[in-house]
Amino acid sequence: PDVAKMGAEPTAGCRADWRWFRERAFLRPCLAATNVDEVALRQIVPRIMNDQDDEMKRQMRRGVPQQEALQAACVQIKEQVGRYCSAALLQRDTAMLRFAEQGGDDAFRALQAIGVLHPPWLKWEGGSKRRKDALRMFSACLEETRVNRDYELTSRVVRVATAKQYDSTRPPPEALALPEVNHVISAADAQRLRYGKGFEGVLVIDPQPAFLTPDQMRSAFETLERRIVNGGTKVSGNPCNVGAHHGFLPANPSDEEGKKQGLCPATCLLLRRMSALPALIAKHAGWPRPLAVPALMQLGYYPAQTGAQYQVHLDRQPNEVGNKREITFLIYVNTGWDLSVNGGSLRLFPDVDGTDDPIDVTPASGRLVVFRSGDQRHAVLPCTHGKRLALTLWVEYLAD
Repeated sequence: PDVAKMGAEPTAGCRADWRWFRERAFLRPCLAATNVDEVALRQIVPRIMNDQDDEMKRQMRRGVPQQEALQAACVQIKEQVGRYCSAALLQRDTAMLRFAEQGGDDAFRALQAIGVLHPPWLKWEGGSKRRKDALRMFSACLEETRVNRDYELTSRVVRVATAKQYDSTRPPPEALALPEVNHVISAADAQRLRYGKGFEGVLVIDPQPAFLTPDQMRSAFETLERRIVNGGTKVSGNPCNVGAHHGFLPANPSDEEGKKQGLCPATCLLLRRMSALPALIAKHAGWPRPLAVPALMQLGYYPAQTGAQYQVHLDRQPNEVGNKREITFLIYVNTGWDLSVNGGSLRLFPDVDGTDDPIDVTPASGRLVVFRSGDQRHAVLPCTHGKRLALTLWVEYLAD
């Protein structure tokens, strides 16, 4: 933290000398109270990964498909790391409350100065009752936000700890290019994606010809529906995405590889064609930093019976550690979708400073939506009937 935030260093003889040094003295215990040792947490991850790798191999020897065993292992890794992160976060919150209770106004000002006070406007105003009220509000806010902070901490620890192994699995977009999708994204589209401001930087495309024929799309939908029924997705642990289910699919499977994982040829074809789209962006727009295609894409399932939705969010937050998402590609696999009956629109929001109204995009079968992951705020409205299925490919940037 910048000590200057605690007040500028006084000149010799200044009457405020005592105040600056008193505030600076509070930094050390303040930092100790707010610290979470993420390095120590990351060191736990390799051991958990090795245990889950052994378990995954045992599952595969029993006949469990590789992709299913891999997904189960990924879920277990995150759950086990999450338990350590939850304990560390609870310990940190307890230390912060103790620091605030013992340090009074100086402690609250120190917490505010380094940006960890929740809510940030809290301060002592004298009197024992006001002190108790402020501390009670601080404690309640920490409790209410802990689920979100726990999720963020766990995701960050896992991403950073596995970055080297993960990077080795990501080919450049050019390696997955297919001429049969060259018509989907034009040079003008790619330039708009890169340079467009606000909604101008979002592509909503109904390809002609489509990615799949209607019969092929129905076959893909049925295959993915069976996968969901057979446990191929898990309930989302994201507190902003309650009620939704997510699973992972190979980004570039051959028909033979897909067959081993219960995927029909039409599904494999859709996955391959979707993975080929980033090459068009790299070709036409000359993206400012190198791109890479991850080995997996996400299957998102929003059932009407759970009221599943996704609150407004960015796919990559500013300065988010370990999140390399650069461009988001969405393809909807729904068939016969009627917005007035089914709901489930993708809602796009303007820039924070923008004045435009939100735009709703119907998740029509075969529709493609593309936007910059770190710029476009969006949400998924509740699905009111049926099953909303979408494939998401997050094209990532290569680490500097």
